Amino acid sequence: MPLAALDLAILIAYGAVVLVVGIYVSRRDATTEDYFVGDRRVPAYAVGLSILGTCISSVTYVAYPGKSFVNDWQYLVQGLMLPVLIFAGALIVVPFYRRQVRTSVNEFIEARFGPGVRLFSLLVLVTSELTRLAMVMYLVSLVVYTITGWPIAWVIVGTGGVTVAYTAVGGIKGVIWTDVIQTILLFLAGIAAVVVISLALPGGFLGALGEASAAGKLRLLDLTPTLTRPTFYVLALSGLLNFFYFLAGNQNQIQRYQCAASDAAARRAALIGSLGSVPVWALFLLVGTMLFVYYRHYPDPQVAEFLARGKGDQVFPHFIGTRLPPGLAGLLLAGLFAAAMSTLDSSMNTLSTLIVTDLYRRFLRPDAPERRALSIARWLTLGWGSFGIALALLMIRIQTFLNFYFEIVAIIGGGITGVFALALFSRLSHARGVLVGIAAGLLVTVWGSEQYGQILSGRLAWLRFPWDPIMVGVMTSAVVIVAGYAASRILPAAPAKQTPVVLWDTMRGR
Repeated sequence: MPLAALDLAILIAYGAVVLVVGIYVSRRDATTEDYFVGDRRVPAYAVGLSILGTCISSVTYVAYPGKSFVNDWQYLVQGLMLPVLIFAGALIVVPFYRRQVRTSVNEFIEARFGPGVRLFSLLVLVTSELTRLAMVMYLVSLVVYTITGWPIAWVIVGTGGVTVAYTAVGGIKGVIWTDVIQTILLFLAGIAAVVVISLALPGGFLGALGEASAAGKLRLLDLTPTLTRPTFYVLALSGLLNFFYFLAGNQNQIQRYQCAASDAAARRAALIGSLGSVPVWALFLLVGTMLFVYYRHYPDPQVAEFLARGKGDQVFPHFIGTRLPPGLAGLLLAGLFAAAMSTLDSSMNTLSTLIVTDLYRRFLRPDAPERRALSIARWLTLGWGSFGIALALLMIRIQTFLNFYFEIVAIIGGGITGVFALALFSRLSHARGVLVGIAAGLLVTVWGSEQYGQILSGRLAWLRFPWDPIMVGVMTSAVVIVAGYAASRILPAAPAKQTPVVLWDTMRGR
């Protein structure tokens, strides 16, 4: 689609606004305290919208409409586990972490299990964030290429370059305040898509819902008692696991808890970000459902080809590129960039925070002056962003690189959620036991990941992982918890410098 002048003007204006805002809010940053946690004075609503924006990436913007277009709403079950955890008392982790760490969640991991496990956690978190950084850049470039035909490399460099600029200069405040703009924009883009499709259908919005319901496209729960495919039980278990880590182990979130002015403000921010995510996920599933009805009434050979090739994710970008008038296409493209950049800036800042806090100031230069540490933080953000751009460009030539990188991350980080569970809830767990649990968990992850190559299970059927691939992470974390706790009871603990503090203490008011 050759973009109209109005669409280009909207995209240029969007890029200019986020760049100016990101740089403006950082003009008084003088310390790493300012750069990493915003001097702990950022308003709760801004922190909350930033958490929400980080949850919603370009994957949500494209994959959710594709999933509901082809299938139904079952994958929302994963997202619904987030409010379940919130109402089960998960927000107790907010004041707990505000007392136990200053900047990095790995400070708590070291206090519980020592520097070795801290370095393992650092490796996992850095690998995970770098992977997400490159993946989001690559995926958003593919979508923009589908819509506009712009060269993928240009989109990667342009999107990454603008994001690196305001994140390196603006620090966490630049990230949070640009996330506020981006979150509002992507939400408006989703609403605009639903309205436009509804107006084009004979029965309007309600008629489309009725037609979709009759076709089974609004089904949410598949209660078939099996773990071999993504039924309710598989999705619920994986959702509980993913969002426990999101609330209690993700550096992006722990760092934002520290940015608020008080425990109450941090809780409000966590509520805004967590509970606000579900309506946004539902909104983009609704976009896919409306597109299903739309293309029933207005068949398109290209859409039929997408379905025949199993490329449901391309339907929404195709709709943006072929059916929207000038101005509106630019708005939805800006929403796509917003969804991507709100994830990219968070990953860049997190990577810089982890290296400065967990490596440079902990092991290399504990006495580093503030000015030096702040300069290194900015250069690291620039470096990580550039590295992410390079990896995304590499994915253009080596398409299998994405799958390869996912498998490496799964092998390294499959049990990190189990480590955080032991750290938060088990006073008896210690470093030696947790290292045994990590080793056992890695074996399970390798077993589950082997199904992609089938090196052994192709010959020996009894070695095949028997459940849905989503269950690999669930089983790995379960094994880390069980093996880590059991080994901690059997193996002697190294002499502790202080009595371990766990989440139970906060819950009991101690």
